[in-house]
Amino acid sequence: MIFTRQRTILLLLLPLLLAATAANAQWELVERSASLNISDIFFLEDGLHGWTAGTASTMRILFKTLDGGESWDEFDLPGPVSSLYFASPDSGWGVNSYGKIYRTLNGGETWTQQTSGTTRELSDITFINHLEGWACGGWGDGNSYLVLHTTNGGDTWEDQSFGHTGYSCNTIHFTDSLHGWVGGYSSTLYAQVHATDDGGVTWTEQTLPTEVLDSGIDDIDFADSLEGWAVISSIYVPGCILHTTDGGDSWSIQYTTDLHYHTLDVRDADHVAVVGVAILSPSTTRVYTTSNGGDTWSYSTPPVHDYISGPQYVGNSIWIAKDESMILRSPDNGVTWEWQHRAPYWRTIDWIDEFTGRVGSGSSAGTDSYGIISTDGGTAWVHDSLAPGGTQYLFLDSDIGWMLWEGVPATLWRTIDGGDNWTQHGFGISSWIGAISFATADSGWACGSGGTMRTTVNGGISWTPQNLQTSMYVADVQFIDSKEGWAVGGYGGGNGFIRHTVDGGLTWLAQAPVTSAHIQHLFFLDDQYGWAIGLGGTVQRTTDGGDNWVATAGIPYHPDAIIMISPTVGWLTGSQDYENGGRGFIYGTDNGGMSWDLEWTASWPQQGISDFALQGDSILWACGFHSTILKRDITTGIEEGTPAIPGSMISITPNPFRGSATVSVGLNPGGPVRLDVFDLSGRLVVTLTEGYAVSGQHDFVLDAESLLPGVYLLQLNAGDRVTTRRCILLR
Repeated sequence: MIFTRQRTILLLLLPLLLAATAANAQWELVERSASLNISDIFFLEDGLHGWTAGTASTMRILFKTLDGGESWDEFDLPGPVSSLYFASPDSGWGVNSYGKIYRTLNGGETWTQQTSGTTRELSDITFINHLEGWACGGWGDGNSYLVLHTTNGGDTWEDQSFGHTGYSCNTIHFTDSLHGWVGGYSSTLYAQVHATDDGGVTWTEQTLPTEVLDSGIDDIDFADSLEGWAVISSIYVPGCILHTTDGGDSWSIQYTTDLHYHTLDVRDADHVAVVGVAILSPSTTRVYTTSNGGDTWSYSTPPVHDYISGPQYVGNSIWIAKDESMILRSPDNGVTWEWQHRAPYWRTIDWIDEFTGRVGSGSSAGTDSYGIISTDGGTAWVHDSLAPGGTQYLFLDSDIGWMLWEGVPATLWRTIDGGDNWTQHGFGISSWIGAISFATADSGWACGSGGTMRTTVNGGISWTPQNLQTSMYVADVQFIDSKEGWAVGGYGGGNGFIRHTVDGGLTWLAQAPVTSAHIQHLFFLDDQYGWAIGLGGTVQRTTDGGDNWVATAGIPYHPDAIIMISPTVGWLTGSQDYENGGRGFIYGTDNGGMSWDLEWTASWPQQGISDFALQGDSILWACGFHSTILKRDITTGIEEGTPAIPGSMISITPNPFRGSATVSVGLNPGGPVRLDVFDLSGRLVVTLTEGYAVSGQHDFVLDAESLLPGVYLLQLNAGDRVTTRRCILLR
């Protein structure tokens, strides 16, 4: 969404941009990378050769590195892969939930399907050399533990399934051709571990601590045939790490994490890494490590949330991976973490000025805290290591800004020095917070679930409730100044609503939307012109501040974001349902939304666009899934210095300037006139003239003595015409 500061700039720039139409410019792809749900990561013992497997809709891609993750190449997979194993830099295998086994002989560049002999789910695969290996699976299908065995690299697979009490077999590990273990759930959904000492011909159930029975075994790994570790997954019992020193004849709880889901990797008898994730609020991810066989454990918190693939522990390095193609490495046994690859779902984009822009992804809903920044107008984007990341970025000027970390509980990050330092603040409520709006450096609002509306008068440090007179989800809020704003939302059948306030939210009055569909976003140019987009592709518009809403043309997809640069010119995004691919689209209008023209179609599935932002007065940016960043020239066809409105013009000399500048106004005919200077936050700095002026040229002096260096906007109101020019005050 575009918020208060940019809304003010748009209002001031209306006349200049009226000539930009939806048909006279193209979208340029600035950045894109496949954003995949990574299911597994595997490294050889040399620490250089590594692979990850990822899936997104119909995309199946293998990432491969030959240099320890410094660079990653992409190769197509023939199908989804849930588990990988490589016996050498060339020879590897992958399995999936459809009972398929794939093999590569060239390091993952091409794959062939092997005959597994089953259509049941395969969840894990392991090899002890390039010929002998095992795969396991089965999930809730009422059959036995599924185990397959090969001695010829997978050319043929022998069925070693056993028992009739297994619900799922999640993990398998062999230390040699005889000793192996499988773990999962029994038919009564209790944790189970079975062991073999004859290569899988026979299996014996092992005894687990009674405290962990109401759970499942998620991962097993052994340093040798006697010493090993296992981890459980459950939301019912405290998460923990199990340990054995006798091949599993006896297991004990070595360490309790209190987290819900775990994976592990054993480097040797001393060094083990475990990833634990809490999925209930607050979501937490920790990587536990030991260097003394588990006598003591320590943990670090990597900058990612939700389920993790891995870890892989080689030398002093630990790798983990997760959705959105995220791959992280710790070079120091889990103490610190660095990014090696990622392709996030960009949630938000914002420009502080013509040179500095930020793009971010992050929330406790499952994404992470990663963000990028450009300080050269968008030519180069680099990791913004100082920013906490967020679902929504909002800057009023070059110093003051906020980042919303949505969720339960939500967090607001605030900066007053341009992002060099951030302070964290809460909203004082346990409800979901999904959107914020700030009209000034102090006045702001936040909205979310259960009719939540909160307000702040100290820049977000503390918040108090407001009564929106609804219990429905509040999806979006926008204020055009410290007093007037709108809120929209709904969800559920026939519950779409619009609320309006003119007293800063002390009272909210209902306005009548055209349809009862949930309203996802709104956008107001000023106190009269506004648009609202909702489920089913609905678009509605008001020209009187919401006293009356009328339906405009809709789009065939779910709308995600909208921006208007004048009462007639604007853009919105739409995306298919995920069941139909989730492909994204951008539409433009030059008639206020009475019709929408398709301008851009995503080339990949699940590539929706989530946000728009203006850079200065000439470039529109968009961001979304698959790390997508787009930009578009919106002033094509406008010559520099050409009056935007016939009969009125404004110019400034010199520009940029120091000390003072001359502002020249041309009028034809004469009439009422007002000439104002605004800063980029929309604050009125000075009125240079107000009254009646005759036809002709009039000159005024803009004195910089009381102004700070920066960008200012000159707005000429001549009768019912508005003309705007930008000027720059140098240091």
